[in-house]
Amino acid sequence: MYKTDRSLVLLSKVSSTSRVLNLGAINRRIVARDGDGAFQLFENPRLNRSIIVKHRVRAEERALFDLPPPVATKVLFPIDENALRAGAWRLLCGQTDFDTSASALVGSSLREGARDRQILDLIAALPSLDPFILREALKRIGIEPAADFLVITEADVARMHQFVCNEMEQLVQLSRKGDRGSIQACTERFVDKLLSVDASRNFSMIQQLLHIPTYAFQDGISAWRGYLYYKWLYSTMEQPIREIIADLKAVRNRSLMKKTINSKIVDEKIERVEACLFRSIRHVEDSIERCDDMYGNIVRTRSSEAFRQFISFVPTVLPLLGEVCSTLQDSASYWKYRFECEAQRFALARPIEIVEELEEILLM
Repeated sequence: MYKTDRSLVLLSKVSSTSRVLNLGAINRRIVARDGDGAFQLFENPRLNRSIIVKHRVRAEERALFDLPPPVATKVLFPIDENALRAGAWRLLCGQTDFDTSASALVGSSLREGARDRQILDLIAALPSLDPFILREALKRIGIEPAADFLVITEADVARMHQFVCNEMEQLVQLSRKGDRGSIQACTERFVDKLLSVDASRNFSMIQQLLHIPTYAFQDGISAWRGYLYYKWLYSTMEQPIREIIADLKAVRNRSLMKKTINSKIVDEKIERVEACLFRSIRHVEDSIERCDDMYGNIVRTRSSEAFRQFISFVPTVLPLLGEVCSTLQDSASYWKYRFECEAQRFALARPIEIVEELEEILLM
């Protein structure tokens, strides 16, 4: 049983992030708008009211696994949806008694081969619950989720709004004349439409003018939003990731000086982590650059064909771009959580216990 009532209450306020998928909140919103016949991700109603979380396996949870993974997918079933402080029953994907525990919570819905089990296994295999990654994964098994599952959180929309306005201003200028204030106002309206749930519907006139099939256009507009989201997201974490790399080097130097742990092993592991981070950074920057080049071609040529090519291309790079960005984001947030306010101490008299803690993390 999950008893951390404060954490559960906080999770209940979130609909969809890279770490949280609050199906209860999402489905209540869908049903309130569309009625009881609305889209449901799972067939089991209790699963549709659950909260799915990606999180680091805690010390008290490791005994649930033969070989504890560093990150697990946890399904939380609130005991009382109207009183979340009562806690929730938990189910960890991959735990040794998964079938028995799942049967006790949702009956046969998660038996091997069942549709709900297939969906949950797919979610568990994802590196992130990021809405764009989830959408692509569900499409591969023939499920087209409701738009509510793909909403960028209101907080993220607010934070990225000015960033996207700066990106879109040149495009808006192609079709609008006027002073600086008029262009800015038009750009803000354009961005509001682009970042909304009904983005593809807002630009249906463009679809008709370019004779792009509805599904391809919806896919392209969604991917465009995703590309802008990941470009903004990367801009917020580029510096924290580079700080991690600098911190790792400082920890390695500390371990080599003290020689109280096997410095060669730590050195090799840190080198591998650094190499992985650099590869991820290069992939994100290369993907963004390719998309930027195609978007810039629209601005330069004012060509409808350039726009069509852009809309067709962006969906091809989005899944891997999203996966890498989400991994980098998780790395940055976990490092901040584990070693917050410690960065300066890495270069100073870093306590050897922290080096040993880092070794434990690297061995997970």
